[in-house]
Amino acid sequence: MKRKKGFTLIELLVVIAIIGLLLSIIMPALKRARDFGMRVVCSNTLKSFGTANEIYTQQYNGAYVPLTYKRGGSDIHWMRNEGYRSILDFESLRGSHETSSYDFPDKLLCPADKISKDLQNISSQNVLTSYAMNTTEWGGFDYIINPTFNGYMGHKVSTMKLPAERLVFIDAIDWWTHWHSADPGRGWNQYGQMSIEDYKDINLHGPVIYRHSEGANAAFYDGHVKYYPKGALFNKKDYEVKPRKPGMWVMDLKMYYARNP
Repeated sequence: MKRKKGFTLIELLVVIAIIGLLLSIIMPALKRARDFGMRVVCSNTLKSFGTANEIYTQQYNGAYVPLTYKRGGSDIHWMRNEGYRSILDFESLRGSHETSSYDFPDKLLCPADKISKDLQNISSQNVLTSYAMNTTEWGGFDYIINPTFNGYMGHKVSTMKLPAERLVFIDAIDWWTHWHSADPGRGWNQYGQMSIEDYKDINLHGPVIYRHSEGANAAFYDGHVKYYPKGALFNKKDYEVKPRKPGMWVMDLKMYYARNP
């Protein structure tokens, strides 16, 4: 009777070693492919935000969706603007498991966002979003919360200069962001993805989140979206020089310098 020959221990070890080698080669490639896929989905979502912003101008006398404005004593921020939400069709995108306080439906959250998908991370202001609107033009958080503010923060098509070069929405975890908050040395490099409240505890408001392979997607007023590695959105020399050079972050330099001497 002929005996069947089995694998020797050495042969098994060689096979295991080859499998391990193949996995070490394949897994990083799969991760890169997955990360790129999430980046593309995020980019498409921001593209829809930009398109909705352009449609908004057609329905509201040439005005882009404002960062915020006063109505009946209340602050109406861009992501709670009923007209803008209607254009994006927020409610039809909302799943049965999502509560009414959940500002953005799952389908309009960045797939790489590890924070906003968790309802436990809703901030004290009930903010839960993967994207922020650029507020550098108006001076940042201190100006927004100023009790004397009783105006309107928003641009119009008629006064918008170079819309293809003016940033409007970007990867974040709060509803607003600022040029200075895009500095990865102040936030992302040290803390990565953590909740809004945790960032506020370290006195950093509206941080840009570089969750796409150490980069972020940004949407512009003309509707196009572009990917930036983290070092391209904030140049410390431009921030520290006098006068500052905010570039894509500001449309009206005169207004910016008046509020940021």
